[in-house]
Amino acid sequence: MPSAEHDALVETIGASGHKPTPDVTPSPDELRAAVRLMNETALPIHSAVVASPDALGGVPGVWFRPEAAVEGRALLYFHGGGYMFGTARNTGHVTARLAKAARAAAFSVDYRLSWQAPFPAAVDDAVAVYRALLDAGHDSASIALAGDSAGGGLVIATLVALRDNGDPLPVAGFASSAFTDLTVSGASAQTVDDPIATRAALLMLGGAYLAGSDPTTPLASPLFADLRGLPPLLLQVGSRELLLDDTVRLAQRARESGVDVELDVLDGVIHIWQYFGPDLPETRESEARAGAFLDRHLHNT
Repeated sequence: MPSAEHDALVETIGASGHKPTPDVTPSPDELRAAVRLMNETALPIHSAVVASPDALGGVPGVWFRPEAAVEGRALLYFHGGGYMFGTARNTGHVTARLAKAARAAAFSVDYRLSWQAPFPAAVDDAVAVYRALLDAGHDSASIALAGDSAGGGLVIATLVALRDNGDPLPVAGFASSAFTDLTVSGASAQTVDDPIATRAALLMLGGAYLAGSDPTTPLASPLFADLRGLPPLLLQVGSRELLLDDTVRLAQRARESGVDVELDVLDGVIHIWQYFGPDLPETRESEARAGAFLDRHLHNT
């Protein structure tokens, strides 16, 4: 059962007048305004983490460096937002806490959004950033990927792209509330009462990202990818998410492909709870597990 604090958060979200993601594509001006507002209202990051804008491989982003980070470790973080919204700064409080828990410096990638450049631009940006880390001297065994929602799907897609291109793979991947099926065919997308998104909204977001590409294209919808040879994965999802089945089916397919997978399903918890409820017991528990998973796999170089 979800905590009392989680239930209070859901009530607050409802009482605030918050509406799920719209199912009609906003105009470019509306999108730019939404991104500005996200940055302006970003929650503060942990005091033991220093944030600094930077660029890797020509792709902008923000470094989050905990005081206790192990030298040489790097975490690449991909924010959520359905490939249409979100920024590295806006999700910085999530990235900073995860970096601290993993004892690793984290670079949150401001990959191109769908209205700036559609698929496969986000995957191309993610690959470019990873290769830039390798070129800078990082060992692949000291790099892990992490992300939430669309960013969680981008974690899996990036691992598949790197494998297919023959790049040395990161040591592990962590995906939370991952959007991995742009056909939105999971049963949970039809049945779950999700206060954050609707099925129509997911189809709109996916369609804008695809810009005419087949929604079953593996690098866009990694649920349909060949997952053989991927590194260990930790997948987390709440049972009160439209995307519940995206994660459950991905975990099953990955295991069938021989991938070492850990799956956490949090009972009654909403989409990207770590973002909406940084002080929830569920957030502390899930981030501690994610940090321990990453800490265990990242090498000390």
